[in-house]
Amino acid sequence: MVGDLYTCQYCYKELPTLQLTLDHVVPISRGGETTWENVVTACKKCNNKKGNKMLYETRLKLARQPKTPSILTYLQLNRHFRGCHPSWRKYLYIN
Repeated sequence: MVGDLYTCQYCYKELPTLQLTLDHVVPISRGGETTWENVVTACKKCNNKKGNKMLYETRLKLARQPKTPSILTYLQLNRHFRGCHPSWRKYLYIN
């Protein structure tokens, strides 16, 4: 969410974190993985609209292609989220 500036990547609205989710661009049920290149911030409405569909099966368009953050961004995120609950670590990609 931080990397997407708390903005839904489908409707382009900046929202509070409680109104945002993480969406797999290629759904896990369709072979997608939880990687930086396949996960984007989405508002609950857009995430529900997309469901387990591929983008070409919807009218949704990505604001930008997801990508692995730079090493500087990664280090900043790692430091910021170091105290998070251990179960979150796999979703935040931190050690």
